[in-house]
Amino acid sequence: MCIKKQNYYNDKIAILFCLIEFFVSFSGDRPNTYTFTKALTEHYLAEQRNNIPTVIIRPSIVVPSKNEPSEGWIDNWFGATSIVFMVGKGHYRVLAGASSNLFDLIPVDYVSNLNIVAAAKCKGSDDLLVYNSSSSGANPVTLGAVCRSFIDESVRFKLNDIPYPTINFTKNQWLLKTIIRIQTILAFFADCFLWLSGKRSRYVKLQRKVLKLNDTYQYFTSRSWVMDSKKTQALYASLSALDKNLFPFNPVNIVWSEYLPVYYKGVKTYLF
Repeated sequence: MCIKKQNYYNDKIAILFCLIEFFVSFSGDRPNTYTFTKALTEHYLAEQRNNIPTVIIRPSIVVPSKNEPSEGWIDNWFGATSIVFMVGKGHYRVLAGASSNLFDLIPVDYVSNLNIVAAAKCKGSDDLLVYNSSSSGANPVTLGAVCRSFIDESVRFKLNDIPYPTINFTKNQWLLKTIIRIQTILAFFADCFLWLSGKRSRYVKLQRKVLKLNDTYQYFTSRSWVMDSKKTQALYASLSALDKNLFPFNPVNIVWSEYLPVYYKGVKTYLF
């Protein structure tokens, strides 16, 4: 029985290594399976669509809604949300990258509206149409501005776990890892104090989340891209005044100083 189990696990491990080797061989310079499979899907659609009218929508970092179904609506911690909220709570105090890096956010209702309009407009077209749903090319916001807004909102609502939350940026990997190690040591001592006080320890667990987030997202926070949205802008300009009001998806209309507090409030309302 033990031999059968051992063979079973060996087979599973062999399959895992084959999958890793496949990904490394074919993914090129893509940083993870998510971006790789999206590119793979686009290629498959382009090859297999035949005469079916097809539109591809490429959203950047999808964040809570601006207007619909309600301001700040969100139902998951994916993407930027987990990072910037941990920054606001005070658990994330150093990020790979620079404060001036562009953070290409786009509200989820803008993505949905673009999907609706693009699908309606592609009727009868033989071309494969691709639209970028993004803000960096038309109305950019920086990583530093988003983090500072979340810190301000967290302090305003008194939801920060750590006093005086702040955020620093570095491109030095040695410095980044050193600061994270120091934070882990401090988290251990904080948990010891909680344990001695008869309370439940939690800071080391939170620090593990920080480490995982850092490994997952530092490729993106340490870089800055500008997505061309001229085709999307032209599509929006072709709409009537009524349709522009019904299906807003032009990021130029986003006032970041007004939207970012809505983003924070949405996380606080729908994910807590």
